[in-house]
Amino acid sequence: MNKHASAYTRLSGVRFTGADSHVAVYGSPSARPYIVDNNYFNANVSGLAIQLRVNGGLVHHNQLVAASPTSADMFNIPTSEDWSQAPTFGADDTTGERNIYFEDNTISGLLETAPDGDQGSRLVIRNNTYTDSSIVFHGGAPQDSSAGGGTRQFEVYNNTFVRVSNAVAINKWIWVRGSTGVIANNNMARADSPDGSSYPNKSEIRLTLACPNAYPMQYQVGQSSPTPQNPPTRPLLIFGNTGAGATDGNFITVGSSDTAGGSCSTPSDYIKSGRDFVLSNAWGWKPYTYPHPLQSLTAGTSTGLLPPSDLRVIP
Repeated sequence: MNKHASAYTRLSGVRFTGADSHVAVYGSPSARPYIVDNNYFNANVSGLAIQLRVNGGLVHHNQLVAASPTSADMFNIPTSEDWSQAPTFGADDTTGERNIYFEDNTISGLLETAPDGDQGSRLVIRNNTYTDSSIVFHGGAPQDSSAGGGTRQFEVYNNTFVRVSNAVAINKWIWVRGSTGVIANNNMARADSPDGSSYPNKSEIRLTLACPNAYPMQYQVGQSSPTPQNPPTRPLLIFGNTGAGATDGNFITVGSSDTAGGSCSTPSDYIKSGRDFVLSNAWGWKPYTYPHPLQSLTAGTSTGLLPPSDLRVIP
């Protein structure tokens, strides 16, 4: 799919069951949003089930299912942007067309990356149900592996995280390897296996970095400016989360990225509670309208959707 300059581009009501890659989205972030809704995606594929390479879109009411649970990267979001433009958290996305909104979806069996937020991505992940599936946000070099700063910003709120299998590990619900945003009002089971012994002592929220230089590291957890701030003006907000996971002794852990982008011998000196992450709405974040207004669009109405002749199926 390619974003259109003056009309919404929509993919709706398709069942993808094969083993090939299913959807990739390209275009300019300033073009009109894309809408991917009410589809079924088989996540046991030979490539990427979904790849979003541009900001400004809505992905809602889809099913993304790995019948055979997988740790492979099946839902990747690397955009062509970096940190040169200001963030658009919550209601600061005044048009609702700057960020990528991932809402009202069900995800099952994607153990590691659902999604894998990467270079320049602006992500709002809300009102989804995650079953044995987790979220990763890349950070930028040199404190993590991604070029261009990694994930630009993220919001994860009002989601439900469910743990059902003793046969597989998910290791965490949310892994933040850089950047900042909001993790709020989610209902979280413990990330441990349900039997408490097959895969124990897993954290629900994992914060990591490499630290080859002095604090603050560019693009590290808690930073929202391309020039690192000390102290950061928008530390990562973590508040209002419920469920057994939110009362776990391992609810939030701070560590070294290690194989995922370098090491840090003293990560707690770089990612501190009260400075780089806070357990309240310290900078007054306000969410964007839910449901996203573009959810109301339907084919055949005079809403600026591309006509059927512009829909192409590529084998």
